[in-house]
Amino acid sequence: KALVALIPENAIPREAEIGLDWPVLGFSLGLAMCTALLFGLAPAMQTARRDIVEPLKDSGRGISGGFRRGRLRNALVVMELALSLVLLTGAGVMIRTFVKLQTTDLGFNPKNILVARLPFPKDQYRTAVEKQRFFGRLLPRLTALPGVVAATETSGLPPYGGIRTDIDITGKTHLDRWRAMYQLVSESYLRTVGAKVVRGRMFEEGEVVGARKIAVVNQTLVARWFGHEDPMGRQLVIKDLGAGGGAGGGARRDSTPASAAFEIVGVMSDMKNSGIQDPAEPEILVPYTVTGTFERGILVRTASNPVGLLNAVRREIWAVDRNVSMTETRSLEDFLSDFSYAQPRFMLLVLG
Repeated sequence: KALVALIPENAIPREAEIGLDWPVLGFSLGLAMCTALLFGLAPAMQTARRDIVEPLKDSGRGISGGFRRGRLRNALVVMELALSLVLLTGAGVMIRTFVKLQTTDLGFNPKNILVARLPFPKDQYRTAVEKQRFFGRLLPRLTALPGVVAATETSGLPPYGGIRTDIDITGKTHLDRWRAMYQLVSESYLRTVGAKVVRGRMFEEGEVVGARKIAVVNQTLVARWFGHEDPMGRQLVIKDLGAGGGAGGGARRDSTPASAAFEIVGVMSDMKNSGIQDPAEPEILVPYTVTGTFERGILVRTASNPVGLLNAVRREIWAVDRNVSMTETRSLEDFLSDFSYAQPRFMLLVLG
Protein backbone atom coordinates (compact mmCIF):
# COMPACT_ATOMS: atom_id res chain seq x y z
CA LYS A 1 0.00 0.00 0.00
CA ALA A 2 2.87 2.36 0.73
CA LEU A 3 4.33 1.77 -2.72
CA VAL A 4 0.97 2.22 -4.44
CA ALA A 5 0.46 5.50 -2.62
CA LEU A 6 3.69 6.79 -4.16
CA ILE A 7 2.73 5.99 -7.77
CA PRO A 8 2.23 9.25 -9.74
CA GLU A 9 -1.39 10.09 -10.49
CA ASN A 10 -1.14 9.82 -14.28
CA ALA A 11 1.34 6.94 -14.49
CA ILE A 12 -1.32 4.24 -14.76
CA PRO A 13 -5.04 4.28 -15.66
CA ARG A 14 -7.29 5.40 -12.81
CA GLU A 15 -9.43 2.25 -13.06
CA ALA A 16 -6.46 -0.05 -12.46
CA GLU A 17 -6.54 -1.93 -9.15
CA ILE A 18 -3.20 -2.83 -7.64
CA GLY A 19 -2.95 -5.44 -4.89
CA LEU A 20 -1.29 -8.67 -3.84
CA ASP A 21 -1.92 -11.66 -6.10
CA TRP A 22 -1.98 -14.48 -3.57
CA PRO A 23 -1.11 -17.37 -5.98
CA VAL A 24 1.85 -15.40 -7.30
CA LEU A 25 2.90 -14.46 -3.76
CA GLY A 26 2.69 -18.12 -2.68
CA PHE A 27 4.69 -19.25 -5.71
CA SER A 28 7.34 -16.61 -5.02
CA LEU A 29 7.67 -17.62 -1.37
CA GLY A 30 7.87 -21.31 -2.30
CA LEU A 31 10.50 -20.61 -4.92
CA ALA A 32 12.52 -18.56 -2.43
CA MET A 33 12.42 -21.37 0.13
CA CYS A 34 13.41 -24.00 -2.45
CA THR A 35 16.25 -21.79 -3.65
CA ALA A 36 17.52 -21.28 -0.10
CA LEU A 37 17.36 -25.00 0.65
CA LEU A 38 18.95 -26.04 -2.64
CA PHE A 39 21.85 -23.62 -2.55
CA GLY A 40 22.29 -23.96 1.20
CA LEU A 41 22.09 -27.73 1.56
CA ALA A 42 24.04 -28.67 -1.56
CA PRO A 43 27.36 -27.18 -0.39
CA ALA A 44 26.77 -28.54 3.12
CA MET A 45 26.17 -32.08 1.82
CA GLN A 46 29.16 -31.80 -0.48
CA THR A 47 31.34 -30.74 2.44
CA ALA A 48 30.04 -33.57 4.63
CA ARG A 49 30.98 -36.19 2.01
CA ARG A 50 34.41 -34.74 1.24
CA ASP A 51 37.56 -36.71 2.10
CA ILE A 52 39.77 -34.51 4.22
CA VAL A 53 42.92 -36.12 2.74
CA GLU A 54 42.39 -34.63 -0.72
CA PRO A 55 42.61 -30.97 0.33
CA LEU A 56 45.78 -31.78 2.25
CA LYS A 57 47.24 -33.36 -0.89
CA ASP A 58 46.26 -30.28 -2.90
CA SER A 59 48.01 -28.13 -0.35
CA GLY A 60 51.13 -30.18 -0.66
CA ARG A 61 51.19 -29.99 -4.47
CA GLY A 62 50.30 -26.32 -4.58
CA ILE A 63 47.08 -24.45 -5.13
CA SER A 64 46.32 -25.39 -8.75
CA GLY A 65 43.72 -28.04 -7.88
CA GLY A 66 41.96 -25.79 -5.35
CA PHE A 67 42.05 -22.95 -7.82
CA ARG A 68 40.34 -25.07 -10.47
CA ARG A 69 37.53 -25.98 -8.10
CA GLY A 70 37.12 -22.30 -7.14
CA ARG A 71 36.68 -21.09 -10.72
CA LEU A 72 32.90 -21.43 -10.72
CA ARG A 73 32.62 -19.69 -7.37
CA ASN A 74 34.83 -16.84 -8.53
CA ALA A 75 32.85 -16.51 -11.77
CA LEU A 76 29.62 -16.24 -9.77
CA VAL A 77 31.15 -13.56 -7.55
CA VAL A 78 32.25 -11.60 -10.62
CA MET A 79 28.75 -11.86 -12.09
CA GLU A 80 27.17 -10.67 -8.84
CA LEU A 81 29.52 -7.70 -8.69
CA ALA A 82 28.80 -6.86 -12.34
CA LEU A 83 25.03 -6.93 -11.78
CA SER A 84 25.44 -4.81 -8.64
CA LEU A 85 27.46 -2.27 -10.61
CA VAL A 86 24.75 -2.16 -13.28
CA LEU A 87 22.10 -1.42 -10.63
CA LEU A 88 24.30 1.16 -8.93
CA THR A 89 25.02 2.83 -12.26
CA GLY A 90 21.33 2.92 -13.10
CA ALA A 91 20.48 4.40 -9.71
CA GLY A 92 23.28 6.93 -10.11
CA VAL A 93 22.04 7.97 -13.53
CA MET A 94 18.49 8.35 -12.17
CA ILE A 95 19.75 10.47 -9.28
CA ARG A 96 21.72 12.65 -11.66
CA THR A 97 18.72 12.99 -14.01
CA PHE A 98 16.36 13.87 -11.18
CA VAL A 99 18.73 16.46 -9.72
CA LYS A 100 19.25 17.92 -13.19
CA LEU A 101 15.49 18.16 -13.73
CA GLN A 102 15.03 20.03 -10.47
CA THR A 103 17.84 22.46 -11.29
CA THR A 104 16.85 23.00 -14.93
CA ASP A 105 16.43 26.65 -15.86
CA LEU A 106 12.74 26.96 -16.76
CA GLY A 107 13.11 30.49 -18.08
CA PHE A 108 10.55 31.70 -15.54
CA ASN A 109 10.11 31.67 -11.77
CA PRO A 110 7.39 29.22 -10.62
CA LYS A 111 7.58 30.20 -6.95
CA ASN A 112 4.60 31.93 -5.32
CA ILE A 113 2.25 31.69 -8.30
CA LEU A 114 -1.39 30.71 -7.83
CA VAL A 115 -3.02 28.95 -10.78
CA ALA A 116 -6.75 28.76 -11.46
CA ARG A 117 -8.81 27.77 -14.49
CA LEU A 118 -12.05 29.69 -14.98
CA PRO A 119 -14.63 27.62 -16.85
CA PHE A 120 -17.28 30.15 -17.81
CA PRO A 121 -20.99 29.36 -17.58
CA LYS A 122 -22.60 28.01 -20.71
CA ASP A 123 -23.42 30.70 -23.30
CA GLN A 124 -21.55 33.37 -21.32
CA TYR A 125 -18.25 35.13 -22.09
CA ARG A 126 -17.93 33.49 -25.49
CA THR A 127 -16.79 36.53 -27.49
CA ALA A 128 -13.57 38.50 -27.24
CA VAL A 129 -15.48 41.59 -26.06
CA GLU A 130 -17.21 39.66 -23.28
CA LYS A 131 -13.96 38.13 -22.09
CA GLN A 132 -12.28 41.54 -22.13
CA ARG A 133 -15.14 42.97 -20.06
CA PHE A 134 -14.75 40.21 -17.45
CA PHE A 135 -10.96 40.19 -17.14
CA GLY A 136 -10.80 43.97 -17.47
CA ARG A 137 -12.72 44.18 -14.20
CA LEU A 138 -11.14 41.17 -12.48
CA LEU A 139 -7.41 41.75 -12.98
CA PRO A 140 -7.29 45.22 -11.32
CA ARG A 141 -9.17 43.82 -8.34
CA LEU A 142 -6.72 40.92 -8.00
CA THR A 143 -3.71 43.21 -8.33
CA ALA A 144 -5.09 45.45 -5.57
CA LEU A 145 -5.24 42.58 -3.06
CA PRO A 146 -2.69 42.80 -0.20
CA GLY A 147 0.13 40.36 -0.90
CA VAL A 148 -0.44 40.20 -4.66
CA VAL A 149 2.53 41.25 -6.80
CA ALA A 150 0.97 40.78 -10.25
CA ALA A 151 -1.91 38.98 -11.96
CA THR A 152 -2.57 37.97 -15.54
CA GLU A 153 -5.09 36.25 -17.77
CA THR A 154 -3.72 33.25 -19.66
CA SER A 155 -4.85 30.55 -22.05
CA GLY A 156 -2.03 28.16 -21.12
CA LEU A 157 0.18 27.12 -18.26
CA PRO A 158 3.95 27.21 -18.48
CA PRO A 159 5.77 24.91 -19.06
CA TYR A 160 3.03 22.77 -20.60
CA GLY A 161 2.60 24.44 -23.96
CA GLY A 162 0.11 26.68 -25.69
CA ILE A 163 -2.24 26.66 -28.66
CA ARG A 164 -0.64 24.97 -31.67
CA THR A 165 -0.84 26.72 -35.01
CA ASP A 166 0.71 27.01 -38.45
CA ILE A 167 2.36 30.36 -39.10
CA ASP A 168 3.74 32.43 -41.95
CA ILE A 169 6.05 35.41 -41.90
CA THR A 170 5.32 38.13 -44.43
CA GLY A 171 8.09 38.34 -46.99
CA LYS A 172 9.44 34.85 -46.33
CA THR A 173 8.78 31.77 -48.43
CA HIS A 174 9.11 28.19 -47.28
CA LEU A 175 8.30 24.73 -48.52
CA ASP A 176 8.03 23.00 -45.16
CA ARG A 177 5.34 23.52 -42.54
CA TRP A 178 6.11 26.20 -39.95
CA ARG A 179 4.60 25.29 -36.58
CA ALA A 180 4.54 27.35 -33.40
CA MET A 181 2.41 27.82 -30.30
CA TYR A 182 0.75 30.95 -29.04
CA GLN A 183 -0.66 32.18 -25.74
CA LEU A 184 -3.56 34.57 -25.22
CA VAL A 185 -2.40 36.77 -22.35
CA SER A 186 -2.74 40.19 -20.74
CA GLU A 187 -0.05 42.85 -20.57
CA SER A 188 1.22 41.66 -17.15
CA TYR A 189 1.94 38.07 -18.21
CA LEU A 190 5.74 38.25 -18.30
CA ARG A 191 5.90 40.12 -15.00
CA THR A 192 3.65 37.53 -13.37
CA VAL A 193 5.64 34.48 -14.53
CA GLY A 194 9.00 36.15 -13.95
CA ALA A 195 10.24 36.22 -17.54
CA LYS A 196 11.69 39.20 -19.37
CA VAL A 197 11.74 41.04 -22.67
CA VAL A 198 15.18 40.99 -24.29
CA ARG A 199 14.31 43.24 -27.23
CA GLY A 200 11.52 45.69 -27.89
CA ARG A 201 8.64 45.73 -25.40
CA MET A 202 5.62 43.92 -24.03
CA PHE A 203 2.23 45.16 -25.18
CA GLU A 204 0.39 47.71 -23.05
CA GLU A 205 -3.01 47.79 -21.38
CA GLY A 206 -4.57 50.08 -24.01
CA GLU A 207 -3.39 47.77 -26.78
CA VAL A 208 -4.97 44.79 -25.03
CA VAL A 209 -8.26 46.63 -24.52
CA GLY A 210 -8.22 47.67 -28.17
CA ALA A 211 -7.40 44.10 -29.31
CA ARG A 212 -4.45 45.31 -31.38
CA LYS A 213 -2.81 42.69 -33.57
CA ILE A 214 0.63 42.79 -31.98
CA ALA A 215 2.87 39.99 -30.77
CA VAL A 216 5.86 39.20 -28.59
CA VAL A 217 7.88 36.19 -29.79
CA ASN A 218 10.51 34.09 -28.07
CA GLN A 219 14.20 33.80 -28.93
CA THR A 220 13.78 30.33 -30.43
CA LEU A 221 11.31 31.64 -33.02
CA VAL A 222 13.66 34.49 -33.96
CA ALA A 223 16.68 32.18 -34.25
CA ARG A 224 14.80 29.61 -36.34
CA TRP A 225 13.06 31.83 -38.87
CA PHE A 226 14.75 35.22 -38.77
CA GLY A 227 18.39 34.32 -38.15
CA HIS A 228 20.36 37.56 -38.08
CA GLU A 229 17.47 39.61 -39.46
CA ASP A 230 15.69 42.14 -37.26
CA PRO A 231 12.21 40.78 -36.37
CA MET A 232 10.91 44.06 -34.96
CA GLY A 233 7.98 45.42 -36.95
CA ARG A 234 7.69 42.31 -39.13
CA GLN A 235 4.30 40.71 -39.76
CA LEU A 236 3.66 37.20 -38.46
CA VAL A 237 0.52 35.35 -39.57
CA ILE A 238 -1.23 33.05 -37.09
CA LYS A 239 -3.35 30.71 -39.19
CA ASP A 240 -5.56 29.25 -36.45
CA LEU A 241 -7.22 31.72 -34.10
CA GLY A 242 -9.88 29.21 -33.14
CA ALA A 243 -12.62 30.83 -35.19
CA GLY A 244 -13.61 27.42 -36.49
CA GLY A 245 -14.78 26.32 -33.05
CA GLY A 246 -11.86 25.96 -30.63
CA ALA A 247 -12.05 24.84 -27.03
CA GLY A 248 -14.27 27.11 -24.99
CA GLY A 249 -16.66 27.81 -27.87
CA GLY A 250 -17.45 31.24 -29.18
CA ALA A 251 -17.24 30.51 -32.88
CA ARG A 252 -20.91 31.21 -33.55
CA ARG A 253 -20.94 34.61 -31.84
CA ASP A 254 -17.34 35.78 -32.17
CA SER A 255 -16.25 37.73 -35.27
CA THR A 256 -12.64 36.56 -34.95
CA PRO A 257 -11.12 35.73 -38.36
CA ALA A 258 -9.70 32.27 -38.95
CA SER A 259 -6.21 33.79 -39.33
CA ALA A 260 -4.64 37.21 -38.83
CA ALA A 261 -1.33 39.03 -39.17
CA PHE A 262 0.38 40.34 -36.04
CA GLU A 263 3.13 42.93 -35.82
CA ILE A 264 6.11 41.82 -33.75
CA VAL A 265 6.83 44.45 -31.07
CA GLY A 266 9.10 42.47 -28.74
CA VAL A 267 11.28 39.43 -28.18
CA MET A 268 11.11 37.58 -24.86
CA SER A 269 13.55 35.17 -23.30
CA ASP A 270 12.91 31.48 -23.90
CA MET A 271 10.69 29.67 -21.41
CA LYS A 272 10.12 25.94 -21.21
CA ASN A 273 6.90 25.32 -23.12
CA SER A 274 7.01 21.61 -24.03
CA GLY A 275 7.67 20.18 -20.59
CA ILE A 276 10.77 20.61 -18.48
CA GLN A 277 12.95 18.10 -20.34
CA ASP A 278 12.52 19.25 -23.95
CA PRO A 279 13.95 22.48 -25.41
CA ALA A 280 11.69 25.47 -25.95
CA GLU A 281 9.64 25.60 -29.15
CA PRO A 282 8.75 28.76 -31.10
CA GLU A 283 6.21 30.69 -29.04
CA ILE A 284 4.10 33.81 -29.55
CA LEU A 285 2.28 35.99 -27.02
CA VAL A 286 -0.75 37.93 -28.29
CA PRO A 287 -3.42 39.99 -26.47
CA TYR A 288 -6.17 37.76 -25.11
CA THR A 289 -8.78 40.09 -26.60
CA VAL A 290 -8.06 39.16 -30.23
CA THR A 291 -10.32 36.10 -30.02
CA GLY A 292 -13.09 34.80 -27.81
CA THR A 293 -12.30 31.12 -28.29
CA PHE A 294 -10.36 28.76 -26.04
CA GLU A 295 -10.54 28.27 -22.30
CA ARG A 296 -8.99 30.82 -19.97
CA GLY A 297 -7.47 31.04 -16.53
CA ILE A 298 -5.47 33.32 -14.26
CA LEU A 299 -1.99 33.36 -12.76
CA VAL A 300 -1.49 35.37 -9.58
CA ARG A 301 2.01 36.08 -8.26
CA THR A 302 2.08 36.63 -4.52
CA ALA A 303 4.65 37.82 -2.00
CA SER A 304 4.26 34.65 0.11
CA ASN A 305 2.43 31.31 0.01
CA PRO A 306 -0.07 31.70 -2.87
CA VAL A 307 -2.54 29.15 -1.47
CA GLY A 308 -3.12 31.49 1.47
CA LEU A 309 -4.76 33.98 -0.90
CA LEU A 310 -7.08 31.45 -2.49
CA ASN A 311 -10.21 32.59 -0.65
CA ALA A 312 -9.47 36.25 -1.33
CA VAL A 313 -9.02 35.53 -5.05
CA ARG A 314 -12.28 33.58 -5.10
CA ARG A 315 -14.12 36.49 -3.46
CA GLU A 316 -12.86 38.91 -6.11
CA ILE A 317 -13.97 36.57 -8.91
CA TRP A 318 -17.42 36.28 -7.38
CA ALA A 319 -17.53 40.05 -6.93
CA VAL A 320 -17.26 40.35 -10.72
CA ASP A 321 -19.58 37.42 -11.50
CA ARG A 322 -21.02 35.02 -8.94
CA ASN A 323 -21.58 32.38 -11.64
CA VAL A 324 -17.87 31.93 -12.47
CA SER A 325 -16.13 29.11 -10.61
CA MET A 326 -12.49 28.15 -10.10
CA THR A 327 -11.05 24.75 -10.99
CA GLU A 328 -7.60 23.11 -10.97
CA THR A 329 -6.58 25.55 -8.29
CA ARG A 330 -3.15 25.10 -6.79
CA SER A 331 0.29 26.64 -6.87
CA LEU A 332 2.40 26.38 -10.01
CA GLU A 333 5.07 24.57 -7.99
CA ASP A 334 2.48 21.92 -7.07
CA PHE A 335 1.65 21.48 -10.76
CA LEU A 336 5.34 20.96 -11.51
CA SER A 337 5.68 18.50 -8.64
CA ASP A 338 2.63 16.48 -9.72
CA PHE A 339 3.08 16.48 -13.49
CA SER A 340 6.80 16.97 -14.15
CA TYR A 341 8.74 15.61 -11.18
CA ALA A 342 6.46 12.86 -9.85
CA GLN A 343 7.28 10.09 -12.33
CA PRO A 344 11.11 10.56 -12.28
CA ARG A 345 10.90 10.71 -8.45
CA PHE A 346 8.95 7.42 -8.37
CA MET A 347 11.37 5.69 -10.76
CA LEU A 348 14.28 6.86 -8.63
CA LEU A 349 12.60 5.46 -5.52
CA VAL A 350 11.90 2.07 -7.12
CA LEU A 351 15.37 1.73 -8.60
CA GLY A 352 16.93 2.86 -5.32
